[in-house]
Amino acid sequence: MLALVAPMSALGLTHYALGSLARHRSRAITLVLGLSLLAFAFASVFAVTDALRGVAMRAAKTLPDLTISRLHAGRPATMTTAQVSEIQAIAGVGGVRPRVWGYLEIDSIRATAVVVGATAPELARHAGPVLDGRLPTDPGARGWVVLGESVARTFGSRAGDELDLGGRTFRVAARCTPESSLLSADLLLMDPHDARALLHMAPDEVTDLAVHVPNEAERGTVAAHVQARWPTLRIAAREELARAYELTFSGRGGLVGLALVPALLALLLLAWDRLTSLGPDDRREVAVLKSLGWSTRALIYLRMIESALIAVAAMVLATLAAHGYVYVLGAPGLRDVMLGWTSLAPQMQLAPSGQGASTVAITLVVIGPWLVASLVPAWRAAMIDPAEVLRG
Repeated sequence: MLALVAPMSALGLTHYALGSLARHRSRAITLVLGLSLLAFAFASVFAVTDALRGVAMRAAKTLPDLTISRLHAGRPATMTTAQVSEIQAIAGVGGVRPRVWGYLEIDSIRATAVVVGATAPELARHAGPVLDGRLPTDPGARGWVVLGESVARTFGSRAGDELDLGGRTFRVAARCTPESSLLSADLLLMDPHDARALLHMAPDEVTDLAVHVPNEAERGTVAAHVQARWPTLRIAAREELARAYELTFSGRGGLVGLALVPALLALLLLAWDRLTSLGPDDRREVAVLKSLGWSTRALIYLRMIESALIAVAAMVLATLAAHGYVYVLGAPGLRDVMLGWTSLAPQMQLAPSGQGASTVAITLVVIGPWLVASLVPAWRAAMIDPAEVLRG
């Protein structure tokens, strides 16, 4: 009597389900491997998306409060420093910094780099910890360049080397470290005068203006004032740029995730076929259990517990494999797809965001449909007529 009652408890059902999986180990291993492989793919996509989004959000905190640029015929265009003093005089503005930057085609490496003008004191103050080398001490020094991590790796340049850029010779003062690779991968940092000469810009020509507004509540007012005074100028707040970064990585992660949906549907169809195709031994086992007094509900619970054990094993394997692939190996292949870089792809160590979104996403996207798909086969198996099976 005890043997009949014990399996009806949750612990007894779990123990019996483990034994059933052990008896049908080939089928169980096949389902675990298939489910874990698909869960690994989704987990890797979610983990890379979370990691890159976290890096982008941290980088967005360093952006200026307001970025002002000029539009000409609906396209971005350079501007002069004529409006700097007038914008500086607007109530609530703490400072205005003209910025010089642009794109440079480098034929030798078949890539496009971003030229950014910045004085040596500015770089030492804001980017000193991520620079490998020594910046010039003379504020008026010319002809030096700081290479982004991917640019330096592609050229094979080190501090002290000479480099030809746009027909001009520069001395490599420093190179950015891999830790800043997401932001500095394709950068060429140099003195603003050299940047203007390289980009063929006039002495008073700038790319945009970085505006500092100490009071967050006044940023909208300042932006509205500038827009009303100069309708051809475009104002982008830090929050808008941060949201654009987040949507970029979220959108790419969503597209890659959608590409995996057909594989998920194929796995669910395969699992449906394997779970509904009961062999003679499976049918005889169900018939014997029902003859011994097991209810239909207990048999359904038994099959669902088996499916849950398979799902848990697959989720553990997928999570461990995804963490190793993303955070140890750096997600080769998938990282390039998510970043969108080509020849100047950044080399950086991805770090977890600490939000646990990947595990939750696996459960919702893969494990949830798996358990739902297992419900009907479990019910059909439990509805077998024991008399018919035993007579047969």
